[in-house]
Amino acid sequence: MRRFCVVLMVLILQVIALLAQTPTEKVLPFLDENSFFLGRIQPAKIDIPRIMVPLVQKKVLPAAEAAALGFFLNLQKTNIEKVIDEIWFSSSTKDIGNYFLPSLLIKTKPGAGSEDLLNLLKNLPLPIDLKTLDGGVVRKGQNTLPIFSYVIREEKGFHILEQSGAGRSKNGSSRINMAKGFDDLGAIPFGAVLFPTKDNLPDLGRIFPSLKNANGNGIAGNGVLSGVKLVTMGVYLEPWKIQLVIQAENKVLANDLHKAILKAIQGIPDLIKTQVEEVGKDPSFKALAALVKSVSLQDDKITIVIDDFDPYFEIAARINEQNQANAMVELSISKVKNITSALLAYHREKGKFPPATTFSKDGKPLLSWRVQILPYLGHNLLYRQFRQNEPWDSEHNKKLIRRIPPVFRESKDHLDKGITPFLAPVGLTTVFPPDGTGTNSIQIANETSRTILLVKAPEDMCAIWTKPEDWEVDNKMSATDLLKGFASSVVFGFVDGSVKSMPLKDAEAGIKSMIAIHTK
Repeated sequence: MRRFCVVLMVLILQVIALLAQTPTEKVLPFLDENSFFLGRIQPAKIDIPRIMVPLVQKKVLPAAEAAALGFFLNLQKTNIEKVIDEIWFSSSTKDIGNYFLPSLLIKTKPGAGSEDLLNLLKNLPLPIDLKTLDGGVVRKGQNTLPIFSYVIREEKGFHILEQSGAGRSKNGSSRINMAKGFDDLGAIPFGAVLFPTKDNLPDLGRIFPSLKNANGNGIAGNGVLSGVKLVTMGVYLEPWKIQLVIQAENKVLANDLHKAILKAIQGIPDLIKTQVEEVGKDPSFKALAALVKSVSLQDDKITIVIDDFDPYFEIAARINEQNQANAMVELSISKVKNITSALLAYHREKGKFPPATTFSKDGKPLLSWRVQILPYLGHNLLYRQFRQNEPWDSEHNKKLIRRIPPVFRESKDHLDKGITPFLAPVGLTTVFPPDGTGTNSIQIANETSRTILLVKAPEDMCAIWTKPEDWEVDNKMSATDLLKGFASSVVFGFVDGSVKSMPLKDAEAGIKSMIAIHTK
């Protein structure tokens, strides 16, 4: 009887100890002495609309794109929520060979079983191959590079996904301070903890050689996170807030690290300007002031709290706009390249470039040079449908305006109106003189790589593509007037076949020499 009571007491104590464990302490047995990162996502805490709405309001994402993305994410979240309660991520310095790709510890909902989880994992768009311990195939990775191989197993109430061949210690971890730091974050959508130790620092140093240690020196034997005991980060949605806490080994190191962080923040405007050509001073310095204000030092801890996202949203929106503009420039460069190549092909066959305008016998303007190069763009059939002896707006020819080839247009508006932004410089000393004659390359005395053959013009200068209307230039005009209305960068095609996107100030500096085929 006494023995039974002792056994019963031991079991009761074990149950009490288990119930007393915090959520993080339950994960500690799956970590080892080489583990340095732990993160957690709670799908039920993630509110997709709450995330998307301010992104649209601040113009970080277009409304249509955000709606499509939000629908997709909500659909995936709904499927995940039915099965998964929380997902933990852990990385170890033993994972150096796979760039610290994490192991996943998945806690399913009480009513969900292993089969439910496996069915979910089969259908999620993940770039992984997944097998069971006995080699059974759960899923094959989708057509994404690279494809990573994971093995799934069940242990202590968790489903664990580990990289194939992962060799984790089974000793577990006793980092109770890490568990406390994590649990202090509360029940939030996403939380993460970085807990470096002296043993795993050198490996981090090899992966992140550009980082500095707490004293601001280059990486020494102690590694990049020398002096840091614990880093915690939490993302909150009600209201929006990001909190980062860095705990140093002592107050002196904390003070040095605090200074290093503030110094790094001072480089934000330069970083922004490398991403956004016209970001301007106001948004970058507003973000700088907000970030500096968010950093505080108390004893051995540096705390960074970001709860005013407006400056960052503004910068993100500007970066997004600039990225879209860059994409449009790349598109324009491609089209200018194709048109320029067609002009050069015309020259090789005819011995000269096409005239800017074809004229009737009585001197009336008829069609643009763009019509003349159609066969060299693969549109010979369309070319044959034009009546070359009639003007662009004759009863017959004007029906072909809506047949504008893709190479001459960039938007639906261009298609609907039959207009193009790709114009030739027309003037007395240009490759396209207004008298209807074609220029031979022998007549070009200037450098062919610096003589303009084509330009992508602003929207308000677009011309009907068949109409003999182009970029009218005169060397007597000022550089500013020649490029009036052009955006921050200008795309040119040159006589040698090259295509360049030039900043407006550089284009203005050389425009007068670049539009002329010779200089006096």
